[in-house]
Amino acid sequence: MGREIRSYIQAVGDGDNITKGTLEQLLKAATCNSAKGTYLKSRHAPEILKLLDVDKVRQAAGFCDRLFVTITNLLA
Repeated sequence: MGREIRSYIQAVGDGDNITKGTLEQLLKAATCNSAKGTYLKSRHAPEILKLLDVDKVRQAAGFCDRLFVTITNLLA
């Protein structure tokens, strides 16, 4: 299922165009038979965030990059 998620995201081509609902459906489908159980945002999101490669996310999602730049500028 991980390949299916990657294929879908690559087909969309831009991380900014994946809706929250679609992403949640993909995560639930990918984890329905996993040892840790089906994806639940409240339980799994903090773990997933720790595993993300910030540079890859920023390259795939322009809005995310702009958010990080804005926050960095506000904190400077």
